[in-house]
Amino acid sequence: MSTERHQRLPPCAGVDIQTQDGRIELPVKDSIKRELESPAHRAAALEKAEGLIASISGLLVGATWFHDSWTREALDLIELTFDGACDRWRSLYRSAVRQRELHHNIIVEPHETGC
Repeated sequence: MSTERHQRLPPCAGVDIQTQDGRIELPVKDSIKRELESPAHRAAALEKAEGLIASISGLLVGATWFHDSWTREALDLIELTFDGACDRWRSLYRSAVRQRELHHNIIVEPHETGC
C-alpha cells in the first residue's frame, strides 16, 4: 500500500478569477495546466493506470468500450476533462456574482428596483 498522500484542493483552487470586458472568464490556473501537461506526471500516471488495468484485465475482456490504447487516450484528454469539470463551479460562481450584484443594487438604490 502506498504511503503517498494527495492534497485535496477546494473546487476553486484550480481556477483564476479574472474579468475581461465585464465577463468573468475563470480560466484554469497556469500552474495547474503545467502540472497536468507535465511529461513526468503523465508518465507516472500512465504507469500506475496501466498497472491497475493489468490487475483487472480479466474483467475488461468483454468490455466493448475498452481497447489497448484506452488508458493513454484518457490521459491525453486530462486537461480538457479537468477544464470541463470546472464548468459547474464556474456556473455557480457566476450565478452567485449576479445574485450579489442584484441584491447590492436593491440595498444601494431601493427606489430604482421597486422596493
